[in-house]
Amino acid sequence: MLGKAKIIKGIFWVGLKSIATHFMGFITFLILARLLSVEDFGKVAIVYLFTELATHVAGMGFAEGLIQRYEYKNRQFCSAICFVFFVSAVISLFLFSVGLFFHIYAYKGDLESIPLLLSFTALALLFSPSSKCFEAKYRKSLNIQKIAKYELFSIFVSAVVGVSLAFMGFGAWSLVFQTLTLNIVRFFSYFFTEVRSFEFNIDKKFIKSLSRFGLPTIGSKIMQYSSNKAAHGLLAILYDVYLLGIYSTGNKLMVVFKEQFASLCGHIIFPVFSEQQTQPEQLVKSLFKTIQLSLIFSIIIFSALSVFSDSIIIILFGEKWADSAKIFSILAIAAIFNLQERIFTACLKSVGKTGLLFKVSIINLILSISILLLVINYGIVAIAYAQLLKVLLFCIILCKVTSNIIKINLQPLRLLYFKHLFFSLFLIYLVYLNLLDVDFVSFEKKLLLLFLSAFIYLVATVLSDFNLKSFVFDSLRKIRILGLR
Repeated sequence: MLGKAKIIKGIFWVGLKSIATHFMGFITFLILARLLSVEDFGKVAIVYLFTELATHVAGMGFAEGLIQRYEYKNRQFCSAICFVFFVSAVISLFLFSVGLFFHIYAYKGDLESIPLLLSFTALALLFSPSSKCFEAKYRKSLNIQKIAKYELFSIFVSAVVGVSLAFMGFGAWSLVFQTLTLNIVRFFSYFFTEVRSFEFNIDKKFIKSLSRFGLPTIGSKIMQYSSNKAAHGLLAILYDVYLLGIYSTGNKLMVVFKEQFASLCGHIIFPVFSEQQTQPEQLVKSLFKTIQLSLIFSIIIFSALSVFSDSIIIILFGEKWADSAKIFSILAIAAIFNLQERIFTACLKSVGKTGLLFKVSIINLILSISILLLVINYGIVAIAYAQLLKVLLFCIILCKVTSNIIKINLQPLRLLYFKHLFFSLFLIYLVYLNLLDVDFVSFEKKLLLLFLSAFIYLVATVLSDFNLKSFVFDSLRKIRILGLR
């Protein structure tokens, strides 16, 4: 069982890991964005569309299965690693061969062609899915300290490689080799830790049992990934690498901030929910607490990021990325609902409802493509608004599905969301003015207004959960007892 002290320690290390890794990743991203062109990021964004999808398939959903499964032996764990590595090798070789074939016959002479970049980026697939399985073992026991050490080390080494190549003028290749280095270093860091107890074997029975959980997880991940990346795909097909570079960079910068919160869902919330899957009342209680805390932090932080999006982009990246500011601002609001989506997803996965998640993910994909097709001709800003609408609708669907599965009374949940919506009206108004490009006050006054709005929201939220009547009577009773003494 996961004790309270271990959970608190896990939260501390997740926070430290998240801040440190994303800070290092952000600094690297900042340097590369200043050194490389928008087109370089656009090309690599197209490559990542294929490799990230392949990573989900190669992982077989085993990482989540190893966390959700109550217990297993070391031999069974090693069997899962071996099987995932074999599948990864097959998919990696396939992508490498296809990319090389298209480069030779269609782009010969272009050393930065997308197929050639794809060929070498695909080599990272050999290591990434297996690393996630190693990581799952430590996540299950909330040994986040070890994950943090390996993650920081691999990010540091890959950052040195990527920035060095960018300074030497390697363009898009610097991003490719940064990705390769990150995955290779991370894999061998885990492997050398486990090498003494590692057994090369394939336990067919255990693989089959993991597949029952993993295969629906793959399906839901592919649907979710396709839904999230549908905008990137349509931009790549209908527009050009420049606009894709602008959109993907605004999105990636938002991910840097969003993952600070989302990492808690994977590293802490999912394992804790999994431990409580046989205690429905405790699970519901934990879910409400998680939603409450996530709303408080995400509304304040992402509203601030949205309001100051122009200043953030221009100061950090320069004028050439100014067009990404609007995308960043809109996706910052979407991140609030995206975090709620992840919490509900973690809850459903914890009770083993991966098949249901797959069905819901299909709805999400259909919803995403339908909305995008309606707005695709109106440019990348319209696409960002479409993503916001899609995330909001899907969050509502997931909320309804989760409430049906774990028997949540929807009335308190509605009141919880309405309360946060009402108390954050001033913040919403500031975001609304920013999205309309209304420059109504100076930067300093805008900062003051944001601070006051956030303060009002925070105080109102805290006081709404404060039982004043009980506090007064308890205080009077204590005073009376002290007086009698």
